[in-house]
Amino acid sequence: MSEVDKRLRPFVEADGVLRQMPRKAAARQAALDMLIGAFAFDRPYSEAEVNERLGTLHSFADPALLRRELYDSGRFTRTANGKVYHRLRGRHGPIRLRQLTKEHDADHVAAALDWVGDYVELETGRKPSAEDVADFFDAPKGIVPPQILHLAILDAEAQSKGLLTVLQNYPEDGLWFIAMLAIDIRARGQGYARAAAEWVADQAGTAGATALRLCVIEENDRGQAFWRHLGFEMIGETPPWNAGRKTHRRFILERRLASEDATEVPNV
Repeated sequence: MSEVDKRLRPFVEADGVLRQMPRKAAARQAALDMLIGAFAFDRPYSEAEVNERLGTLHSFADPALLRRELYDSGRFTRTANGKVYHRLRGRHGPIRLRQLTKEHDADHVAAALDWVGDYVELETGRKPSAEDVADFFDAPKGIVPPQILHLAILDAEAQSKGLLTVLQNYPEDGLWFIAMLAIDIRARGQGYARAAAEWVADQAGTAGATALRLCVIEENDRGQAFWRHLGFEMIGETPPWNAGRKTHRRFILERRLASEDATEVPNV
């Protein structure tokens, strides 16, 4: 048996079913690693599916406890309404979002943009600069502060993982527009972007929005694939769009919000 298996030996039946959740941290983490191994990467699981699968892996009849620990430890991410789970390729705890202001957080945004420099260069053809910090805080004509959310994406320890900008009721009532979602290059592949996007979907649904909308430049193949994986569909394209040294073709993507998105969400 491996070292992890040895730590679990007192807590596992002969058939490999967990009969008791260990109390010591190392063994408990080993148990969670064993449980999460039963779930595939990059596919959604409903809460019922998670409970059903966990039910086959333990004998003490508490799938809710195991599900919660898999989420709290960062092995799962989930939509903010708790209905859909995804196994992460990395680990993070629940995300936190903090409102940013130009007056107090320009340095934070500048530092965050340095770690999403590939995103900035893809759009503008140059490295991040003070101009991009100013652009981050800009808003379309007619948009006032309560209608725009400039957010820092943080992990459970309040470490910066990316930036998010959302426009409420833009370009028309009932639509929420994701103007920017960029993840620190050191934190990619760990579910932060998905968790932030689903948080927006739940917030929008709770506010009565009927759809989310965003634009992706033609060169951003990975971005297009990511958004389509989350249920967005192309509905058109914008006129040629200038950013820095570059001119882009931009696709408009939209995701309709089902009624179940309009549920109470946790404070993040």
